[in-house]
Amino acid sequence: MIKFLRKSIEWLVVLIFYLAVAGTVYGANKNPTPSLEGGFVYSDKFYDVAVVGCNCWTVGYYGRLFHSEDGGKNWTWQDSGTKEPLFEICFVDSKNGWAVGEDGTIIGTSDGGKTWEFQPNDNKNMLRSVHFVDQKNGWAVGTWSTLLITKDGGKSWQDCSIEEATEEATDRIFSSVFFTSPRVGWIAGEFGTILHTRDGGKTWTPQKSEVGGNFYFTRVYFLNDKEGWILGIDGTILHTTDGGETWSALESNTKELLLDIFVWGERGFIVGNRGVVLLSKDGGRTWERFQQAGGGISHWWLGGVGFNNGHGIIVGGHATIMLTDDGGKTWHSYQR
Repeated sequence: MIKFLRKSIEWLVVLIFYLAVAGTVYGANKNPTPSLEGGFVYSDKFYDVAVVGCNCWTVGYYGRLFHSEDGGKNWTWQDSGTKEPLFEICFVDSKNGWAVGEDGTIIGTSDGGKTWEFQPNDNKNMLRSVHFVDQKNGWAVGTWSTLLITKDGGKSWQDCSIEEATEEATDRIFSSVFFTSPRVGWIAGEFGTILHTRDGGKTWTPQKSEVGGNFYFTRVYFLNDKEGWILGIDGTILHTTDGGETWSALESNTKELLLDIFVWGERGFIVGNRGVVLLSKDGGRTWERFQQAGGGISHWWLGGVGFNNGHGIIVGGHATIMLTDDGGKTWHSYQR
């Protein structure tokens, strides 16, 4: 019974964060469910985007997966082989990538997505995040404190889920994982969880922040072993310059849920619920609401953002894909 109730809560958290707060709910769309293949439809929900050079991939509801080889100007459907929601995607180069989703789903490709294959594992919990630092070393996290580790590109995954003494700790939702090398990484998630490892995930050390324990973090992101950010509910942005030994809260000028971040050089972007977009002009030390002539980027939730050499992409609800060619000074909608 406890497991069942917890499973219901897990889905409720995801539904509220990604859909209900934005006015759409799985199975409650007035728009028809998209077919597994074919072009974009209005009911598409894109949760994440990966950008490598001119190549871009986006994933979402119902196993939907699309690829662009020209920076987002044109998109082609790729067969993910699943109808499960895919929540996050990671590519280490133009060929090798992975995506994770509901029911322990892990898929991988070594040809840029022309073919995707299921990567077997014994886990059936929802996987919320995946990160690789090279073609071999990767980590995936999800509900029930799930942590999976691979050292062979996903041919085999080892269950290294973190079990602790208290039930609250054991049944946490790990929402995001990020590594800067095969040894150094972080996990963020439910109950204000921040965990840090320096041995590739064999052992983890809790890190403390200014927010309380009854808190939900959505994303952890690092530039290097020292500087990183964590996003969460209520417009929360945490920043560290010492590898997480200390975390300080930054002003976001919003109370919306924040979902993804990308920082390069002196510029950075954060996206979240209700079309919120935050801009940094000083390398992520301060943030302001982004506005452009003619109005905002979108009024739907925005789930992912990625950049390469000034070319950027933002994805989100209702098949939202926004593009920029000038480092984010101006954005325009992808023309289907």
